[in-house]
Amino acid sequence: MRIAKEKGFPLAIIRPTFIYGKYGAHVHFVLMYWLSKFGIVPSMGISVSTISANRIAELMRVLAEAKPRGVYMYANECELVNLDRFFVIMAETLGRKKVVKLPINKNILPPDFKCTLKYSGTKYDCSRITEYIGKVSFDEKEVSQNALFMDELRKNGLLLAT
Repeated sequence: MRIAKEKGFPLAIIRPTFIYGKYGAHVHFVLMYWLSKFGIVPSMGISVSTISANRIAELMRVLAEAKPRGVYMYANECELVNLDRFFVIMAETLGRKKVVKLPINKNILPPDFKCTLKYSGTKYDCSRITEYIGKVSFDEKEVSQNALFMDELRKNGLLLAT
């Protein structure tokens, strides 16, 4: 950043938060998919700053055109999202009429979710991203499409249980 500023080189450092999207197959989302498929919603009490992959792509396009100098920002939506919502949206998308919410002690979370604990409840300022692409909010459609994507992977034998 220092050298870019000294040389007048356009540079933006973007710190994305919990990224989700239509084609997400990270272990977090695979676990969410399998539990949701069976109507299980672990209630973990974790709310995090999120951002959809589509919004990050939009931000990258705008920044590439704007060529800002010395920008450092978080890429996040303006409100925290409880991770339970991901499970509920996926379960509904996969045709589950009823879900079972199970309270989960944070101490027994799978390792892939424990990493989210340090960010739980941390709300990042969204004014910078809003300057570039307008107000960003949680996109349930992306979560729903992600469940359908993973269901298609499962049907084709490409999605294994975690």
